[in-house]
Amino acid sequence: MMDKSSWQPIETAPRDRTPILVYLANSHLGSRIQVAVLHKNVSLVGGNFSFDAPKMTHWQPLPEPPDPAK
Repeated sequence: MMDKSSWQPIETAPRDRTPILVYLANSHLGSRIQVAVLHKNVSLVGGNFSFDAPKMTHWQPLPEPPDPAK
């Protein structure tokens, strides 16, 4: 089982439209983390199509959302 808090190589990322966190290396804004939805044909990274986004190098699952009752 994968450690949910560790970064994985982008080649292992799910391509089934599951929202994930991706690490973008060396963008014009500096390295950063964005939410992405990957698919075999079209992917969105931080609201942009992946061909407009900097190179993704790593990914990890989104954390669990907070409990609204707390």
